[in-house]
Amino acid sequence: MRDVAKTTSHGDEGATFAGFVAIIAVAEMAFVFGLTTKLSWQACTLVVVVATALAAGAVFTVVEMQRLAKEGHHTGGVR
Repeated sequence: MRDVAKTTSHGDEGATFAGFVAIIAVAEMAFVFGLTTKLSWQACTLVVVVATALAAGAVFTVVEMQRLAKEGHHTGGVR
């Protein structure tokens, strides 16, 4: 738990919020796509879940890479 407290910075709330908004936007677009292509509710749900998972993975990757870059920059890089 101490490690989490050390690596958490309060300046990252904007990036987290932007990522959350991006994930919601992707889920919304997938839902609209499912409705406009007249998919069954099962297929539409699958499209929304898969699109949301992919978007969440992409946002998580970007946020973690930024965090690791900041961490490496503050410590002077990997030695």
